[in-house]
Amino acid sequence: KEAWLEILKTQPNDFFAHLRLGAEYKKEGDADRALEHLKRAAELFPFYSASGNPYEFMADIYEARGQKEEAAAALQAFTRVNETNADAPARLAHLRLGMKDWKSAVEVLKQCFYAQPFDASLHRLAGDAAISVEPDVFERLARQGDRLRSGLAARFRRAGLTMQASGVGSMSSLQFFVGAARNYREFHLKSGPGYLQR
Repeated sequence: KEAWLEILKTQPNDFFAHLRLGAEYKKEGDADRALEHLKRAAELFPFYSASGNPYEFMADIYEARGQKEEAAAALQAFTRVNETNADAPARLAHLRLGMKDWKSAVEVLKQCFYAQPFDASLHRLAGDAAISVEPDVFERLARQGDRLRSGLAARFRRAGLTMQASGVGSMSSLQFFVGAARNYREFHLKSGPGYLQR
């Protein structure tokens, strides 16, 4: 720590000196001094987003103090300079959900899907947040799905084509084939291999 303080005497704008001092003070439990140096480091080199960056250190300190707004602001700044980090947006979403800021949480989670499209836990969080923003979203989607399926079936009937539209809620399945089919096996036999590629 002393070596970094010495560097700052002659080079007061040394990014790494401020960053290392912020990390040292954080480790020692001196949150105020840590924040002073971490904020300065972020000002001097705002695009530093590697491991041990000032944004995540600041978020740790703010969270430990119960300052969720400040922690969220630090993580938000970090996600602006590093769009590929998957952990910071997920952490930010958890903070926003804890603050009952559902709309912001949903927006952050949408960003997470680009970095982690198959993380089911993030999709669950997004669903919970979406329900909080719009409680009747699934009922509305189910009504739209019903209208879509019945509308498509009616149009196909008018055109004299055979089509089956089935589904639950907003999820739909459409089958097209020549002639009548009473079950999936008949449909498969009538359509033949490669039928859907035609």
